[in-house]
Amino acid sequence: MSMCKRKGIAIHGISEGGRVGRMGFSDEFCGALKSWAAPMMDDETPWDVEIDEVIWAGLAQKLAPPLSSLPDVAKMVVDYLVDVVTYARNRREIMMHCEAQVLSLGPGRPMIAHSLGSVIAIDLVTKWLIEGRFAGAPETWPIAGLVTIGSPLGIDVPLIDALGFTDRADVLAALPEELALERPWRWISITDPNDVVVQGELWDAVTGRRSPRLEAHEGYRRLGVDHLPDIDTGGIISAHGGYWTHASVAQAMLELLTQ
Repeated sequence: MSMCKRKGIAIHGISEGGRVGRMGFSDEFCGALKSWAAPMMDDETPWDVEIDEVIWAGLAQKLAPPLSSLPDVAKMVVDYLVDVVTYARNRREIMMHCEAQVLSLGPGRPMIAHSLGSVIAIDLVTKWLIEGRFAGAPETWPIAGLVTIGSPLGIDVPLIDALGFTDRADVLAALPEELALERPWRWISITDPNDVVVQGELWDAVTGRRSPRLEAHEGYRRLGVDHLPDIDTGGIISAHGGYWTHASVAQAMLELLTQ
């Protein structure tokens, strides 16, 4: 009896210690996928899930700027934000590093991207659109769809500007209309209202103004982003890392793996 293996890609966010940014960071998530996939299996066509990981933490460590060169606000939380600063200042090198890994896995796989990894993922999608890599049959596309979790892409706060980030909404909105992606390519966004990285609530309190939600940006709407209902991963402390073990996230990735 042959095994049909569904293959996907995961890209991590900031590597703030623990398993994040190390090989195997998505093992628990892959287990959740298999659990949710079990009811879909039958005796005739059993199948399995395989998630390959894009690892960029090692390169980020080599490229990390000295503490003296960071904005004052970043020095306060350097363990958490140093990867953000490093990517902002070394965007092309880190993008190329991640792109090489994705392309080596072959086309047609969906990707799940967490936190800063979602910024890298959308930067790659934008690059591929401009290069024409989404031309032709969907099975030849670099990735078959995208799930973003804990994504800061919708935040508009002074910190992001201070770190040197380009506004992704402006980048995507500037693309010619003919480069807009259409189905069957899907981008599924999942957020937790307790996640300060997603909502910018911490910076709302500091600046006294609300940060716009991701769906407010015209550039993202042009990619057809599907916003699933907010999830609750257990509170402010666990929110940003809790996506990996939430059933809604596993189900979203399975949608792309089985479409």
